[in-house]
Amino acid sequence: KEDIAVEIQVTPATVTVDRTELPISAYGVNLRITVENPARAGQGTENAVIVFYNYLGEEVDNETVTLDETGIQTGIFEETVTLVFNSTGVYVDGRAVGISVIDIIDGKIVVQYGEAKSSDIELKVYDAYIKVNGTDSITAKYGDTVVIEVYDPDRDTNAGPENDKFTIKVGGKNVTLEECTEGLFKATVTVDGKVGDPGTIEVTYTDPTSTLSRVDLVSVDHKITITIPAFTSKLTVNGKEDYVEVLPLGTLDIVVEDPDLNRNPAAADTLTGDYELKIILWNGTSISVAGLTETGDNTGVFEVEYDISNLGSKSDLIGKTILVVYVDPYTKEGYAVSKQVAVRFTAVLGEVTTDKDVYNVGEWIYINVTDPDRAGEGRVTVYVYSDSYPIRVPVTLSCLLYTSPSPRD
Repeated sequence: KEDIAVEIQVTPATVTVDRTELPISAYGVNLRITVENPARAGQGTENAVIVFYNYLGEEVDNETVTLDETGIQTGIFEETVTLVFNSTGVYVDGRAVGISVIDIIDGKIVVQYGEAKSSDIELKVYDAYIKVNGTDSITAKYGDTVVIEVYDPDRDTNAGPENDKFTIKVGGKNVTLEECTEGLFKATVTVDGKVGDPGTIEVTYTDPTSTLSRVDLVSVDHKITITIPAFTSKLTVNGKEDYVEVLPLGTLDIVVEDPDLNRNPAAADTLTGDYELKIILWNGTSISVAGLTETGDNTGVFEVEYDISNLGSKSDLIGKTILVVYVDPYTKEGYAVSKQVAVRFTAVLGEVTTDKDVYNVGEWIYINVTDPDRAGEGRVTVYVYSDSYPIRVPVTLSCLLYTSPSPRD
């Protein structure tokens, strides 16, 4: 018989993690733990221990976690655990660890599996900041876009390639910031009515675990301001700002130029909220005017064609004056301003013509009446008489051509 030497090699177990640093974050930071142990292939689950150390390197507590095997007989066990650090303590997957955050600031975590240990994971606190267009304060009108930037490594909750996201309030608008580099989050925001009315909007970002947290957790508020300027509006009726004379028919072309009313830069806005357009009649009656609509996306110019017949008959209107009033609650002067245009309804003296000046007995007389005030009526009556026959004879004339006068004429 011959002796045969057999050398049996056992592959040692290893522990790896996906981070070398871990922010002390109240937002829940994920840590991926991987244990490789071929000798335990097929076991299904294995336990590992997260050991916490203070800044002196002294162990202060530990927490056992269960890892699941990645497949059948792989000998690889993995688990992602979530660690939360806040004013009430330290939590691993929702389970409280018997230490405070102060105990482990500038300390470390080591994941242990039997004799195998992971590399050290340093526990760090970071300062944060928030900027708008790279500064602390800007002025932006409706329709402008601004870039909100937050730097806070505490928000870097996943070490993998996926970008972290979180939402903050910019005025009345929810804005989602997305991670573009490690710990730096950005979002492009269009300033609109959801952000707020004209004025100064303050945006606060709170860092609950600042670098001041050495004796106790100290939160710090970081702020930016966005000033939405107000503009004094312009009101015109038929192209006139102060006074215009029109015939008592057709429409009034009412135009308001007011960038403040451009609340949605991506669509045509309509008159809303504290803004008011009205007509005040000669007797003091006030009529609200609906339908004032922006001429296009993000123009800041609003227009409505108002039917004059809504105000009364032509005979009622002739000689009367009305006021078209636009109430602008936000102006550069800092107070509400009423813009108004006086509109006077006038009449045009009708003109009667015939096809010639002298007629013989038995000839036809062709009569033409031009009177813009009677436009649209279809028929008018004239009275014919002569020196030899002074009795007035009514004659009805039919409209052969109707041209509605332009409200701008």
